[in-house]
Amino acid sequence: MAHSSAAKIAASFVDVALRQCRPISNLQLQKLVTLTQSLAVYSDHVPAFAEPVQAWKNGPVIKPLYGLYKGYGDTVIQRPSSPLETSEGVGQLIAEVWDVAGSLSAADLWKLTHTVGPWQRHFRSDTLNIAIPNQELGDAWTAYLAEALRIRNNPTPSTVIGRGQGEFVGSPTSELASLFAPASTRLRSA
Repeated sequence: MAHSSAAKIAASFVDVALRQCRPISNLQLQKLVTLTQSLAVYSDHVPAFAEPVQAWKNGPVIKPLYGLYKGYGDTVIQRPSSPLETSEGVGQLIAEVWDVAGSLSAADLWKLTHTVGPWQRHFRSDTLNIAIPNQELGDAWTAYLAEALRIRNNPTPSTVIGRGQGEFVGSPTSELASLFAPASTRLRSA
């Protein structure tokens, strides 16, 4: 039985980001909530939330959560769209994930979830809504953790990729992913 909902966990990440004056996008939020699920299954052997994590072209996504924040597009989320998580156990998971990956950019989190973890085994460009099994997410926690720490400790310049979850059409493992910028950025620099 799940401890919480993806929406409450996401709202808590948005709240932390706003309090620390760190911008957070829908793409970042998706990856942080997915990492929370991974950690919960790894450490507690129980998912943090019941909604399925799906393999979309921009990586792991929780579809109902994407719907809550898609109105922000590729811009910074301004406020939580649901009540915050209040359980102490899930709050500890959120804090641990934030400590490990909260400072990573959207591009870094995109690369993280594309280079390690079960997303690659489940993504199919011709099939929508493929669920990633929670046990596989839990099994990937140590790899996620190691890669997140590697990225955090060896920062490279990167920009936001794509616009939202559905518009980046590049190769899922492309090293060029960090070169993609939102359309609004490209238009300003042209």
